[in-house]
Amino acid sequence: MSINIAGTSVIDNQRVLENIVGNVGRIKTHAGAYAISSTNDNINFSTPFMNCILSADTTFTETAAAAGKSAQMLLDLSTSNHTPTFSSNINWADGTTPTWSGYQRWHLCFTVISASEIRAVAFGYTANGGGSLNGWPGATSIVAREGGTLLTGESDNHYSGNFGVNDPITSTSSCNIYYRARSGGGSEIRFTPTGTGGDPLGYYTQSTGAFVSRTSGQSTTIWEENSVTPDTTRCVLKTTGGTIITDTGYVTASTSSGASVSAAATAAAYGPVAGTDNETDIEIIECWARKSGYEDTKVATWRFEANAQASGSGCFIGSANLYRWNVDTNTVSIMTLDSAYDQYSNKEDDEVHYVIGQDGLHKEIEGFRTFKLRDYYYSINGSDMFVSSTHPFLTTDGWKCLGENTETLDYPNLDLTQLAVGDILKKYNSETNEYYDEEVTSIDKSPEQIKDVYTLTVGGDSTYIVNGHVVHNK
Repeated sequence: MSINIAGTSVIDNQRVLENIVGNVGRIKTHAGAYAISSTNDNINFSTPFMNCILSADTTFTETAAAAGKSAQMLLDLSTSNHTPTFSSNINWADGTTPTWSGYQRWHLCFTVISASEIRAVAFGYTANGGGSLNGWPGATSIVAREGGTLLTGESDNHYSGNFGVNDPITSTSSCNIYYRARSGGGSEIRFTPTGTGGDPLGYYTQSTGAFVSRTSGQSTTIWEENSVTPDTTRCVLKTTGGTIITDTGYVTASTSSGASVSAAATAAAYGPVAGTDNETDIEIIECWARKSGYEDTKVATWRFEANAQASGSGCFIGSANLYRWNVDTNTVSIMTLDSAYDQYSNKEDDEVHYVIGQDGLHKEIEGFRTFKLRDYYYSINGSDMFVSSTHPFLTTDGWKCLGENTETLDYPNLDLTQLAVGDILKKYNSETNEYYDEEVTSIDKSPEQIKDVYTLTVGGDSTYIVNGHVVHNK
């Protein structure tokens, strides 16, 4: 039976629309809405909308998954941050399972391609309902660095690191971060450095102003906020590129418990021939807070650093004697390296300091530095210990050093070999202004230790005199 309007057929006997050009059609809006069904562990594709509040870690299965069907789920992990797990049939966007600990509330959308391929996307939300959320007060950034010493010429008020000539020089900064509720309200982050630290031992933290020294094992409240007590806290350890190393998820916060994470940044540096002579490793620690009515907030971001600096250059201890040259009187003066360093550091801008070197040549001191060095120290022919393992000495058979490792040092043009008993050293007598030969009859070596050492950079042929020995600075 056809349907006619004003004598004109609009639907014929085969139920085909006709003769409706120029007409306007309307579809009446449905007054109702789909109900949201509750679920515990099932994605039901016979139910368009589902709501699930987890009370424990939960593994989901699928029901009625047929090609072309879709479903949505409002998922609440609760303040305990329970973890959902989905079957291998669920194919998340970009092939990456969401980081569930990032948000408490999620909106999940599923589309069935086949029973074994269900495409899914997930959107995280910080709070229920509309309206503005309160931000967490007191958010900040903090730097923690492994301890070291200030190198001459460094403009920073603190240089953290580990120094030496051994390949490699390593520096490892380790710590525990603990984020919990405070007694009486609010929350706090505690920082505990662990391990041996650098040379000298020590760790440093900075939120504002200068670095504050911390010792290994010293637990310190480094951040606190007194007005808001979190329900749960979370710590995330990641690389500077954003790759997550450890994520605690949100953990119930109390005065005795909360999220905690351990971090260890390790830097390794090699002498210039073998590789890089400076290396820094940085890891990021994020501390998050969660509370009803507040945004999930990153309250503190840590940059946790370890620094290492290796030197391929040998060095002398401060009590060794440097032979200075006075260009006005053409005379030699002998003073300890630590005294010469103090004079050089306090000289006027136009003041020039000279040393005497090989074959009576004098040359300008172009650089003078001191730092901590872990190495073996040596004496020659019964002298006091005065030199590290790698400083070159002039002999009748070329340049030699006392250490065994002569291949990766910062002296590529000297063809260094190891100095041994029987070698003939070239030496200088300041009283007669003469050079002479001295046979090596004994060499003594100390245990490995840390000392304040000094090294020079000089012009000309790069040689100078220490304890009467002709030595080379590069």
